[in-house]
Amino acid sequence: MQGLFGWIHKISRTFSIVAGVIVLVLIASLNIEVFSRYVLNDPTKWAYDLSTMFGGSIYLLAAAYVYHKGEHVRVDVLYERMSPSRQRKADIIFMVLFFAPLLAFLTYFSFQEGVRSVVLRECSNYGFWKPPLYPFKAMFPFAFGLLLLEGIVQLIERLRRERRSEGDV
Repeated sequence: MQGLFGWIHKISRTFSIVAGVIVLVLIASLNIEVFSRYVLNDPTKWAYDLSTMFGGSIYLLAAAYVYHKGEHVRVDVLYERMSPSRQRKADIIFMVLFFAPLLAFLTYFSFQEGVRSVVLRECSNYGFWKPPLYPFKAMFPFAFGLLLLEGIVQLIERLRRERRSEGDV
């Protein structure tokens, strides 16, 4: 089981590295846009679409790794006041009732939308250059699915810790 968990963590880390590379590409493209717009007085036609797609990609690709590292957003006002045992129990309840069902839903429907987009070779209806959307939409189910897998791993690990802590009592 630990081998499978390690494999999921490695995939999450790899996706986060890809997200880091996309950050660098996004920075370069925005610098080109700023130079073109303010120095050459000739803005690019692609900067807005590209920054939207790259920004979303960064968020999606890094989400599972951020979750694995425990750096995700949570309501710390309440959470930090709880004992470690109550924190684990709150995490387990949240994962079972909200996190897993929501991500299963998002993975399922984004897969359907991703397949539809790839089959149709969907392109944007906005802007002058009408960029392809299907590579971006095809990434959604993988990112949501990986986040779901990472959540399941975290759930199993928390259940194990909870079982161990109950055995210590």
